[in-house]
Amino acid sequence: YWQEFFYGSFLASIAHALAGRFTRITVAPSSGAIGPTKRVGSLPQLDTNFSSDLVTIGHPHFETCRDDRIAAIGDWAPGRRWLRPCSKNATGELNCGVCEKCLPTRVAIMAAGFDLTDYPAFGGHEVDAGELDTFRVFDPEIV
Repeated sequence: YWQEFFYGSFLASIAHALAGRFTRITVAPSSGAIGPTKRVGSLPQLDTNFSSDLVTIGHPHFETCRDDRIAAIGDWAPGRRWLRPCSKNATGELNCGVCEKCLPTRVAIMAAGFDLTDYPAFGGHEVDAGELDTFRVFDPEIV
């Protein structure tokens, strides 16, 4: 629930609590379309208003698509190790690997020509056809 409505303000509150250590916070771009029919809990047009004299909050790459973000971190070891699109964390690991964020990210990694065994945050398992059969592209609650 909080992610649908308060994600941006939640991140901003953390940023201000850590204002003595950080002066600029970058919010990761949304993977979906931004519009009145999709609840993302974070909007570039709103989140920048949470900035203060001590902390600047921004979305410098909010128009960058998932594929471009995957390509940008593909050769960066910390990015591969700590990549965390999952918001469910059902398994207690960094990523569940199968939710609406994890599975498309795993597919994008493979489509970009990277080997999922180099991504320990996903357990290094390749995507199989059975996983794709169960994946819903559209969530009826937000379309």
